[in-house]
Amino acid sequence: MPFRIVALVAALIGSALAPGSGTAAPAGSQVLVSSTLNGTLHVIDASALTETQPPLPVKGTSPVRLWVERFGSRTLLLSANHGIQGSLGVYDLDGPLVTELPLSPFPSGGPGSVGIAAGTFGAGGTPMIFLTDTVQALGGCGLPQGTVSAFDASLLATAGVATRFATVSTQGTIPYAVAFDGERGDVLVSNTCDDTLVQFTVAASGGPLPGYGMTPTGVATTGAGPDAVLYDAGASRTYVTNIGGDSVSVFARGLGPVAATAQTTVPLSGAGPIDATLADSTSGARWMITSNGEDDTVSVIDRTAIGACIAAGMAVCPAEAARIFAGVDGGAPEGVAYDPATNRVFVVNKTIGSPALSVIQLSESGGTVSGSHIATIPLRVLGEAAPVPDLIAFDVVVRTR
Repeated sequence: MPFRIVALVAALIGSALAPGSGTAAPAGSQVLVSSTLNGTLHVIDASALTETQPPLPVKGTSPVRLWVERFGSRTLLLSANHGIQGSLGVYDLDGPLVTELPLSPFPSGGPGSVGIAAGTFGAGGTPMIFLTDTVQALGGCGLPQGTVSAFDASLLATAGVATRFATVSTQGTIPYAVAFDGERGDVLVSNTCDDTLVQFTVAASGGPLPGYGMTPTGVATTGAGPDAVLYDAGASRTYVTNIGGDSVSVFARGLGPVAATAQTTVPLSGAGPIDATLADSTSGARWMITSNGEDDTVSVIDRTAIGACIAAGMAVCPAEAARIFAGVDGGAPEGVAYDPATNRVFVVNKTIGSPALSVIQLSESGGTVSGSHIATIPLRVLGEAAPVPDLIAFDVVVRTR
């Protein structure tokens, strides 16, 4: 988009993007849930467990995975919109209500966007966003290889514009999740049908105009059916949940020859781990929490114990600290998020026709952790009191304030 057009757009929508415009936003943590087939977002207070605004209709098709990122002065919610045309949705979290930016959504490089990650790249701190595209909105492992798309978000906080600068093959079928190591510029993608984790690296394009490119730089073998990918910057490790393997694979930073195999594998008593989140408790504990879609539970994994296993050269690491029932039989847990302010875990039960959000209260004592289901929040089209349920929900994130 030419600079003059960007500047004009920025002037026209500046009031909508200006920090602090309108009434001050609530101070508590926000829980944000994607209602995929209804094309809406739910906004829930993490403490009161009530919706803070009516469900927000999105302009893209079928929001799936969500991500919260602060770029400059703006805290934004990002969504991977799954559909015949995949896209990136962007929402303002700093106003009294969550609203979608005027120019959102931004088309990705392929259909069926499903994974999303964001961060800043390099010493200059360039904001970037990454989407995986499964190539088809529906289908199976016989489909062509998927793609990963990269966006330069330098103008997102000020002008509401994201520019796609690369779309490359994921070198595997049905890419699900993506993670980003901004210091090195490494983008990590799970190919669920091929049991691989593929690394791409972002670099300056070297052309006459400023820009970036993205090329494949490594591949590793995971457990069966990899899905969630989390980069743990504090430990310089990457975690991958394996749906078919009931486990988590742990990799060293970078996927060159040394890191092409897992440092260790954490077996889980929960079945079918799908999504995952990193949870740094105010107690100082460092957890990883998975949603286990096949037995309606979450697993709490001790990341400090993983470090001890790696130091000891253990190929199998018994780091699962707890397995907790999510509170809904047959709920098929999908998305999972953690709020350190309340020490609560939020789990999306994607049950077709009656999706709900489960709330688990964690308790920590003497280095051990346990949890109990304390609430189930129905996800409904017109808000909590309406009788019409959503069709299906997928993901949840927490914006902590």
